[in-house]
Amino acid sequence: MKFRRPVLAVTLLAAALGLTACSGASSTASTPVAASSATSSATQTTVPSATSTPTKPAGSVQASAGCSYIDQTTAASLLGFTTAAGLSSMAGSTDAMKKLDGCMYESTTDGSLGYDVAQVDPQLAQGMVDAAKAKMASAPVASYDVGVPNSTGFTQTLAQGVDSQVTIASGDRLITVASTRKDGDVAKSQASAIAAAKLLVSHT
Repeated sequence: MKFRRPVLAVTLLAAALGLTACSGASSTASTPVAASSATSSATQTTVPSATSTPTKPAGSVQASAGCSYIDQTTAASLLGFTTAAGLSSMAGSTDAMKKLDGCMYESTTDGSLGYDVAQVDPQLAQGMVDAAKAKMASAPVASYDVGVPNSTGFTQTLAQGVDSQVTIASGDRLITVASTRKDGDVAKSQASAIAAAKLLVSHT
């Protein structure tokens, strides 16, 4: 099983690179796309996914400092299928954005659940959500209502299945979740992402 980089790499790295100069001052954040994907965004037809980077970064470990807000049993309950042990990478923290927790739970046959929680200036977190909403408005994805204030959600179809993502600004926490299903069930994919995101909000 290859580790797929959690949501932080997609929605937060751009903030760390592009918004540190104005952390806490601006709500017009950069588009929430990872720096590694930004250079090719003009030629892509889908939004880069948190579950679509099939490389295992150096320093990834199984269930170490991460994977604490949502454990393996809870992930299986949210997804409706069992997964391998969680993989966590503590990469991604910057002076402006401190990663608090993150994990990727994956089943090679059914799909995956990935999440990240970062501590940031509240204005920066809100700026990222606003930027995500603006990006989704013009992207070839289907937006959906998360049912949580200061949030955005979208679904796209990828090679490994249907992928639903959620971004929430909750105080000084920026929460990102991605749920992928290989059976293509959009409703279940969205439900898993929303349930996981709401669970993570309870940790703030």
